[in-house]
Amino acid sequence: MSDTEDRKDDVTAGPEIAIETDAGGIPTGKPFRSYALGMIGRARNLQFITQDALVLAALRPRGKRDSQGRLMDPSEKEWQRVNANRGAARAVLDALVRSGRMVLLDQENPDRVPTYRYVPPPERLKPDTPEARQENYLASSRSIGRRVGRTEQSQAKVTDLYLKIRKIYGLHRVGFREGRAVVVPCAIAVGAGGPSITEALVIAALPNGLKLYEAKGEAIVTRFGEANELVIELDPAKCAKWRRLLVSAENLTVSPFAADNQMGTHNIAKLAKGVLDGLKGQREGVSNYVGEELDKAAWLSFLASTRRASALNKYVRTTVFSILDREVRAACLRDPRATYELYNWFCGSSELKRTRRLQASAAYPYLTSILRELEDVIDRGEPLAPILAQRFSASSAVIKHLRHLKWQSVGSPHAVPIGGHEFTDLLDLLSRIVPEDLPIGRKAWTGAVNVSNTLVSTFGGDLPPNLANATRRLGSTSKLVGSGFGDAMNDIVGVLMKATSLKWQNYAIHEEIGFHDFEDARGKSRNLHQAIATAVASAIAGEPGSIKRLASFNNDWHRGVARRLASFNAIKRRALGEETRVWQPLTKGPIKLAGGQMRWICDEDTLAFEGREMRHCVGTYSPQCFSGASHIASVVGPSGIRSTVEFRIREKSIVLGQHYTYRDRQPPEENVAVVRAFMDMVRSRKSLIDFKALAKAAERRVKAHEKRKPKGSMSTVMTPEDAESLIRLYDDCLPKSLHGMTVEDWKTRLAEFMRRRPKQERADESPLDRMRRMTECQQAA
Repeated sequence: MSDTEDRKDDVTAGPEIAIETDAGGIPTGKPFRSYALGMIGRARNLQFITQDALVLAALRPRGKRDSQGRLMDPSEKEWQRVNANRGAARAVLDALVRSGRMVLLDQENPDRVPTYRYVPPPERLKPDTPEARQENYLASSRSIGRRVGRTEQSQAKVTDLYLKIRKIYGLHRVGFREGRAVVVPCAIAVGAGGPSITEALVIAALPNGLKLYEAKGEAIVTRFGEANELVIELDPAKCAKWRRLLVSAENLTVSPFAADNQMGTHNIAKLAKGVLDGLKGQREGVSNYVGEELDKAAWLSFLASTRRASALNKYVRTTVFSILDREVRAACLRDPRATYELYNWFCGSSELKRTRRLQASAAYPYLTSILRELEDVIDRGEPLAPILAQRFSASSAVIKHLRHLKWQSVGSPHAVPIGGHEFTDLLDLLSRIVPEDLPIGRKAWTGAVNVSNTLVSTFGGDLPPNLANATRRLGSTSKLVGSGFGDAMNDIVGVLMKATSLKWQNYAIHEEIGFHDFEDARGKSRNLHQAIATAVASAIAGEPGSIKRLASFNNDWHRGVARRLASFNAIKRRALGEETRVWQPLTKGPIKLAGGQMRWICDEDTLAFEGREMRHCVGTYSPQCFSGASHIASVVGPSGIRSTVEFRIREKSIVLGQHYTYRDRQPPEENVAVVRAFMDMVRSRKSLIDFKALAKAAERRVKAHEKRKPKGSMSTVMTPEDAESLIRLYDDCLPKSLHGMTVEDWKTRLAEFMRRRPKQERADESPLDRMRRMTECQQAA
């Protein structure tokens, strides 16, 4: 039972309190009005709500936040405040019932929990039609007038002023020179004649592109017609150039997918909000228009009413979108991250340039974002395919395959590589694979992008000839990458770097292999890691390069990962003088449920043994278990079938993580039933798991481990015998030609390979120079 249910009947309703209501049926005075608004806000969109839920909505018990920003339960002192005011809250609820704003349901049944339903004001209609919504809006405006003004005349004036201000707030389409424009009012002034715009942003769509102007003073005239409609007149000759960096063509987005990365849309909404924020200092002008002096309470009430207007973020892009040239707009949408800078480029300075740029985008829609780099070629009308092949060092078959390709066929708008090194790496991969294996369809393109990203992150930008030949088949390479090839390479490279003590700081040939492109130690270490990975993979692939050898290494590595992990942990503990890492179980002792049993695994050696027997990677989860983030259990079903399940800790609850049986296969239904029965037991018995004690124990474990941790790294304190033993762990997954290699043999082989490896591409190197350098290097190799 929750704290709310425990405490809801701590006090009685208390003495009866006399509460007055206004014309709309809302209680007046403090704190009754606040209580009533809290109840109405909670019940507005519900069919029914209990009495206690309404009382708590009015009193709003609040808890403080902890050091990590998480909201804690209310304190005892806060609950005492709530209980002391329950009588007043229930009196407010009774007043709402008497005024007709709340209805008590099922009054004949005294045993039922009191339940209520909210009733809208009589003057409000059900908003099913535009006419009903408009009438409700006018009714709300009239209620603001009654709340602020004292006489009927002043109330009508307040209502009229409020409606005019709300009409000004927003985005307005107007004519501008030979195009169209969107006016965004930024500031207004209220005088005896009513509100008028004093400053505005003008977004004009002209034949030569999108332009931003600032309209002040005589440049903009505001008036209201006979039907109270807003009329905005602009004088283009008096509009100045927009100079604020808050909004520009570079950060105002065309595509809806770029809204998370570009701030122009949000900044325009902030500028429009200035119409409402600027009313703070205009109390005198509003009083003059209304015809009576507004006291502080009435003025603050009027300001609060105007600030309830919703933000314009979702309207900015669509409103500006509506004034654009349709053909150019369609071309911009071929780039999922397009801004209005691209729109202006398409418009060009002449009709001929505009036509040629649009034709280039229609021919290569996927390359729309990078066409500006080839502006001179496109404007001259030269053939685009050979220039693209030369620009990106790609084959003509790849460029032909990109023709009429859209980004929607490649992947999601946030993950698709468009421009930059990711796009260049993708073209390098496509140029290597056989033409008949080029991707067709979204699934194949997504696989190609994944392969490109994995190969680059593992091996760097340039592959030796035998690795390039081994990855010529996209389907086989995608299958290899998807089965964890990157994890296998990173593991063996990390072990080699520890065993051979290779670091970029003491490596004599780091200048020869191109480390000059990285300024920081982290970048140089990553480059060395990629160089070693390339050397090992090249040795595994053999000559002229075989994808089957790489796949065999990957399968053998995954098959023995648990055994190697246990041996690695033993060598690491011996070298560093550490103890076996042990952690507390999630519950005390094994658990028997649904005819099966769950046994908790509480040390890293048992975890590695579980992974070795079940042939999956659970042995690598010891860091998560030691820190208390996860708990692993071995599940035995009624028929004796074993599986391994992971539970993850989420504050004061657990969630089910992974659950697999032998070789990462799905567990049988009987094992799933055991886990499901345990989760049901945890939900029903809150005291089964002491989350606070588990968190404190994990914190003590980690701190004690950090204190005992030696200062030196494993590679510096490891003996030569341990280094040899570490390398021997991988003989079962490496080809026979690499069996028995000593630490010194690996050092020599890696040094020879990296001296033949081409230097990393310099920032000022042209694509042609890079292609020439790669050809020379491959010929020398």
